[in-house]
Amino acid sequence: MQLASQIWRVSSLLTKRMSASAEVADLQLGEAEVLMATRVRGDAATTPGDLRTQLNLTSAGITKRIDMVEARGLIERRPNPDDRRSVTLHLTSAGEELADEVIKAVATAIEDVTATALTDVELADTNRMMAKLGDVLDAG
Repeated sequence: MQLASQIWRVSSLLTKRMSASAEVADLQLGEAEVLMATRVRGDAATTPGDLRTQLNLTSAGITKRIDMVEARGLIERRPNPDDRRSVTLHLTSAGEELADEVIKAVATAIEDVTATALTDVELADTNRMMAKLGDVLDAG
């Protein structure tokens, strides 16, 4: 129970820092998450379903977020060449720039916290354990 409580606490606090990083770029956290998730996929075709799964949202929730980002000219929908019932999402040039800015701000915020709170060994251990937990959660 103590571990679950600590994970919840850290997750909530990091979410607040991510939200503050998004606000610097004049984005809501949900918009920033769409941009960051699309950007880190690189050239891989991203569908709304991919983002829905990654961000753990409903179909309506991801559609609303994509609509908001698209209305700002940061992302565009294109017909999916592999499935005409679907679309793929692509960042515009402005979307790529803003996504990079937010990713950098979020990384800096997290690095600032970890650099003051953890030794290099603790940071390496934490990174290894988080990767292991992520792998288990992804698998199942």
